[in-house]
Amino acid sequence: MSELTIAAAARARLLELAQAAYPEEGCGLLLGVGARVEQVWALANAAADRRRHYRLDPIEYMRAEQRADAAGLRVLGIWHSHPDAEPVPSAQDLADAWPGWSYVIVGTSAAGVTGLRSWRLRDGEFLEEVISP
Repeated sequence: MSELTIAAAARARLLELAQAAYPEEGCGLLLGVGARVEQVWALANAAADRRRHYRLDPIEYMRAEQRADAAGLRVLGIWHSHPDAEPVPSAQDLADAWPGWSYVIVGTSAAGVTGLRSWRLRDGEFLEEVISP
């Protein structure tokens, strides 16, 4: 099982951004060095049905990746939230995933964050990653 380390400040920001998007899916980038997430950025959800899906705008993604490069960071993966649902990948999440990236999913509800899990695509399926501080 692989491991993804999320710095405390980045984890707090991730949970804050995910909950702020409720009742829609929030989304953004995980940025860092190696397998350690140092920063979490929100990007606009460009999906037609933002309550059930997320889609990163390609132009916004490209600009964010350029900013990350300038800051000495690299994109380690994507985060998104699942409003009123478990933080497990959907069929659409699997169809959209790229190998080599971490996919952090935050479960959210009207009452707050309900879960946090990370996944990595291997051989066409998601395998869960351990999240460490």
